[in-house]
Amino acid sequence: MSTSPAPSSSGIDLYSFPTPNGLKATIAFEELKSLGVELNYTLKTVDITKERPAPPGERDPAAVFADRRLTVRPIFVVQIVDHDRRGLKIWESGAIYLYLARHYDIGYALHFEDEDEEDEMHSWLFLANAGLAGKGGTIWELSFLPTKQPAAARATIAELKRLYGVYESRLAEDGGRDYLVGVGKGKLSYADLAAYPWFRAAPVNTGLTSFSAAGFPHVAAWMERIEAREGVKKGIPKGEYINQLKSPEGWEETLKKSLDSCHNRHRGSRKITAPGESRYSS
Repeated sequence: MSTSPAPSSSGIDLYSFPTPNGLKATIAFEELKSLGVELNYTLKTVDITKERPAPPGERDPAAVFADRRLTVRPIFVVQIVDHDRRGLKIWESGAIYLYLARHYDIGYALHFEDEDEEDEMHSWLFLANAGLAGKGGTIWELSFLPTKQPAAARATIAELKRLYGVYESRLAEDGGRDYLVGVGKGKLSYADLAAYPWFRAAPVNTGLTSFSAAGFPHVAAWMERIEAREGVKKGIPKGEYINQLKSPEGWEETLKKSLDSCHNRHRGSRKITAPGESRYSS
């Protein structure tokens, strides 16, 4: 029996799950609405913990979605279906951003009328998609492998931290920027929204629980600035994974419990260890 949500008759259906890539979509939709962009969308949550039951290397790509009518490629990705544009399907969070910018954000609420600034935004957007998301997703998958891969994990974590430094350097320019792209202090754009959810996932991916303490103060201030926005708040469910980890018990213990719970729920009996680099020790 299909577990995929039923489609709407009009507007945009957003098929997603609150992973970092999924949150990239929901916070963008909510930010656009909060900025006055006319946008009719319906969130269709697809629980990928149920849709992807097999461990890496054993997944049946054809079975990712029970309802094949929703698929446009053989793996789960964030996807929209725009019923107001002949049911057009757009998949991958970065492509969704470009689609929203071209067809809905015509007033440049989250991008730039100036071509040079727009091109620069694209550079940061693709860095987030290929770098932060690529390495962040890799470290998550490595944590579930039945055989530890400490060398691969350490290299991936090191690259993520290097990328954190790239963002720190950018935000520190000219005495400190508010956002990644734009004249002066910058302006919130799709570049920031694409990166932010993966920085939120740093405790899971790298074990960092404080960017300030880790030597990334401008990143920490940038995150606080984004977190304070109403659209971003609305785009992140209260029960979302990282939010659940924020408790008085402290990051390490809470994270370990959550990872163990997630692991035991849909990975069988293989044990995983503590968060961050400690998960991958030989």
